[in-house]
Amino acid sequence: MRKLLAALTTGAMILVLAACSGAGTDSKEEEPLPTAPMEVATNPLVGPLAAFLEQKDLSYAGALGRMDAYTPGETDITPLLEGISADLAAAESQLYEAITVAYEAVQGEDGFWALTGEEASGSIAADGTFAFAYGDKEAGEGRTFAGTMGQETLTARVCQVVEEGEFPLLLVEYRKAGTAYYAQFWHTDDAGISYEMVRYRFDGATIRCGFFEEAPQPASILDADLNDDTFFEGAVTDFRYDGDTLTIYNDGETYTL
Repeated sequence: MRKLLAALTTGAMILVLAACSGAGTDSKEEEPLPTAPMEVATNPLVGPLAAFLEQKDLSYAGALGRMDAYTPGETDITPLLEGISADLAAAESQLYEAITVAYEAVQGEDGFWALTGEEASGSIAADGTFAFAYGDKEAGEGRTFAGTMGQETLTARVCQVVEEGEFPLLLVEYRKAGTAYYAQFWHTDDAGISYEMVRYRFDGATIRCGFFEEAPQPASILDADLNDDTFFEGAVTDFRYDGDTLTIYNDGETYTL
């Protein structure tokens, strides 16, 4: 599962970082050379998400290395490590899929970002609000991705489209506070029967994750007084990497890698 998480993360970052370079241009034979430097427009949703995911990946890389280098001793915590990787992948995979849709939006001459098509459609407004619809509704795979991108914040949800309307598969929020990101992913893997939550704090070098089981829908973190003690309070598993040592608190036990 650790390899799966790494593959998901790497694949997603290649995608979203590619978006920051803007849409492709025609060859120089087909277009005259510009007379002045040209700024390439960046997708206003995918660009900030790329920065968020890049910081998360940088923060997690050292911890992942510790996990991959783990050799079972008298107490084998391999199942715990695999469970952590699986939980992280499950929490983020819904977002990665939605990003691939938002990435396809293009900027028109009026500056408006939109995606029009039979398989997916949507738009990103100037105020940061966005809404996309994609997937096969008839097969039960219809999805919506909507929310608001702020200057250093995000509130978004991925929902499944059903006959009665929609129910959430994922609610994700992040907020940048100084050099660190705080984020929470509230998600379901069983069509809304139960929800798990993962909370993060990372700064590019260190990371802390809290894993919550059977979690109720969380309050917004955008205006909350963010404090690590309260932010991670109640976590079943507390995962901390300080740039050198990985420490995991789980079920009353402490493991150091």
